Amino acid sequence: MVTLLYVGLVQWSYVYAVSPYLAYLAFVVGAPSVLALTLSFMFALLPVLWMRVEFDKPSDLVQWIMYATVYIPAFVVMYRVLPLDQGLSIFSVALLGCQWGLGRILNVPHFRLKSPLFSQTMFSALVYGATIVLYAHVVIAFGFQIRWVSLADVYNVRYEYRDSIIAAGSTVAYAVSWLANVMNPLLFALGLTRRKFWLVVLSLSGQLMLYSITGLKSLLFSGLFLTVIVFVLRSRGSKFGTSIVAGLSFVILLSVLLDKLANTAVFSSLFIRRELDMSGLLTTYYFEFFRDNPKAMLGHSILKGIVRSSYQTTPPFIIGEAFFGNPQMSANANFWADAFANFGYIGLFSFALLLGIILWLY
Repeated sequence: MVTLLYVGLVQWSYVYAVSPYLAYLAFVVGAPSVLALTLSFMFALLPVLWMRVEFDKPSDLVQWIMYATVYIPAFVVMYRVLPLDQGLSIFSVALLGCQWGLGRILNVPHFRLKSPLFSQTMFSALVYGATIVLYAHVVIAFGFQIRWVSLADVYNVRYEYRDSIIAAGSTVAYAVSWLANVMNPLLFALGLTRRKFWLVVLSLSGQLMLYSITGLKSLLFSGLFLTVIVFVLRSRGSKFGTSIVAGLSFVILLSVLLDKLANTAVFSSLFIRRELDMSGLLTTYYFEFFRDNPKAMLGHSILKGIVRSSYQTTPPFIIGEAFFGNPQMSANANFWADAFANFGYIGLFSFALLLGIILWLY
């Protein structure tokens, strides 16, 4: 019931809170039939039948977050933007199948190691050492800078960062990615759970530094997100799935209420449009473009030089130009969208298999 409420709120907020203010940014709303809306709700809700509500292992957390913030918004937006046809139906069934297959892989029995591979002291030393090395690489490339960048100026910073990456080499991009998505969040979590608040301050300062270099707004909210996760897990994960969708439902309602009181669209844009609807919209546009055009085949990435790419740039910039009219826009998408852009339906199933194996091992 809570998930049904959440799906309804995502539908309602996209149509009445986001699209009226951001239609010029391709957040459009069509006139779906009753059948299309029914299918939208059905595909969005079916995974609840087999997903575990309790948090038992880390993969449960990943699966629920992907379900709530990527999978559900995809079905909400796709059926609002695209006409109902055979192609959309096949893509919907494929996504549902991937979600089901991922759950089946994660339910394969596990084995336990008799003893940890690393002591806690050795693990901490490895984390701190790797973090120092990665920061040294970033500082050499960009210098040491911690400054506040206005949200209105982030796109200029992103363009500068893109040009700097070309000059500095791709390895520094990996260093930034690992710090932003692995090391800093890990230090933040360790600081919270072990009550070492200097680690919390260090990780937040690091995220602010990376934000001032890259202009990625998501870095500003990673600490808040992890704090919420720790709070939700306070009861050892009981009813974790319900807590996730209930919390996101509250965020949607609060954002719309604050915008109504302030006569603005700032909160809806920041928390609903960016964190939920944009994921669904990009899944929609990646599917619409790459179902009729050649796949990227990772010719811009690890298969560069092996596979002959049909494009001069990467999928995010292709979508940015095709649907947002901006060749400088990097429309970075989610896991499912990227899989389809590179290998189509084969990519969806093979990437889901790879993700399932990685999460199972973890």
